[in-house]
Amino acid sequence: MTHEKGCDLTKSTAKPAPSVSVILPTFNRAHLIAASLESLFEQTYPIAEILVVDDGSTDNTKAVVSEYSGRVRYMRQENGGKNAAINTGLRNIEGDLVWIMDDDDLAPPDALERLVAPFIADPSTAISYGALQKFREDPTTGKMKYEMTHSYPPEDGRSFFVRIMEDCYITGQPCMLVRRSSYEEIYPLPEKNVISEDYAVLLRLSRRWPATRVEGVTLLQRQHDGPRGPAEIRYAAE
Repeated sequence: MTHEKGCDLTKSTAKPAPSVSVILPTFNRAHLIAASLESLFEQTYPIAEILVVDDGSTDNTKAVVSEYSGRVRYMRQENGGKNAAINTGLRNIEGDLVWIMDDDDLAPPDALERLVAPFIADPSTAISYGALQKFREDPTTGKMKYEMTHSYPPEDGRSFFVRIMEDCYITGQPCMLVRRSSYEEIYPLPEKNVISEDYAVLLRLSRRWPATRVEGVTLLQRQHDGPRGPAEIRYAAE
């Protein structure tokens, strides 16, 4: 059976794959951010853009990121906390979907491919999320040592919002992929929250949209003793 020229319905109805923008907020993590970036470059699903927002670092973060010129955009602002940096990122990206990466964590190579799949299967998807695996890096050998990681609670028919209110079980923001239009609806993110700021954002999202869980690990969460928080209220890991 032959088709007339110009009647290829497969090509005419195919929807383009969603584009993904990565926002990587950072503060004084020059010694770790390169590893995070390298894990992004290794993704099996293409990333449209990677924007590093430097929240007033006083170390050599800019020099480290400049090594990736042409593959990463770099912006610097006065220190205001993680959500302030993400807000800057949201104003300066164009992708359909937003992946917020942490400056001390790693993403398995197939993480983004797994997270994008629900958006391709159902264009109404607003949020997808996967599991995390905690690890520590041996200071002598540099090898990764995996730690006990609690599994996510089973799906039980209750809303995503109710389950997140009961237990903040998604503790790594890079576990999630979110439609940019959803972030725009809750913009600006609350900048006064400088502790548990990820949870503050998660509550705003889960109150409005359900989320689709994907199988597999989508984040390797580094466990380390480095300080947290913005410049004015740095606090220890414990």
